[in-house]
Formats: sequence, C-alpha cells, structure tokens
Amino acid sequence: MLFVLEGCDGSGKSTVAMNLKNVLPGAEIIHCTRGTPNDMDFFESIIQAAKHRDIIADRFCYGQFVYQDANERNLSNEDLMRLEVMMMENNVRVI
Repeated sequence: MLFVLEGCDGSGKSTVAMNLKNVLPGAEIIHCTRGTPNDMDFFESIIQAAKHRDIIADRFCYGQFVYQDANERNLSNEDLMRLEVMMMENNVRVI
C-alpha cells in the first residue's frame, strides 16, 4: 500500500513517516524532493511498486503544484488528474 504525506515544510511529514514505519515493519520511506525525477514515470513506478510492498511517500506529486511555477513542473494538470485516478484505483492513502 502507498501512503502519501503532504503538507507545508515543518508540518511533521517526516515524523509521521517514521511513526508509520514503526507500525508497518518493512515499509520503505521515499522522500520526493527537487532532486528526484518527479515525472509521470517516477510517480507511476512508486504506485506500481506499492502493489507489492508498503511505501510511505514523504511528499509526492502535489508539492510541485504548490511550490513551483508551471514552467518548472515536470507534470501537467492532465498528468496530475491521471495520477489521481491511478491513486484512487490503487487505494492510495493521502494524508
């Protein structure tokens, strides 16, 4: 299962991720930052991987729509809508 943690800087996402990991032994924490690809392939691969193991995403696709101008983003609005449909189909939990 995939758990997505979103929120502003300093809101406790990483703390919640560590607490979730404590109750989900073997879960992997992925930090989505400016340094990660943050494109459709990257996010789709995380969603697909979460079908086989627990993944906790400390930020996910939403951050770039909050923190970046449209010309800086790796995703379009249409990409975001496709990702959200994929997330709903795969029971992703967004916190």
